[in-house]
Amino acid sequence: MIKISLFLGGIAIVLVSSRQVFLMFRDGSFRARGNRLILRNAHPMIFWMNFVGLALFGVVGVALICWQLLT
Repeated sequence: MIKISLFLGGIAIVLVSSRQVFLMFRDGSFRARGNRLILRNAHPMIFWMNFVGLALFGVVGVALICWQLLT
């Protein structure tokens, strides 16, 4: 049961992070706390740090999926 829940959790993490990355690059912006708009051209460092965070979140999801498939 734990194996299935970790596998589904990994799938959920991958889906959420990939959706956020897709939306972020489609618009060239994302919403921060307080509904503040962060644009790629206006705040490149914040934009790319957010991308790296989402990518690492996706890697955790993929690692969970692979770990559950290999054990």
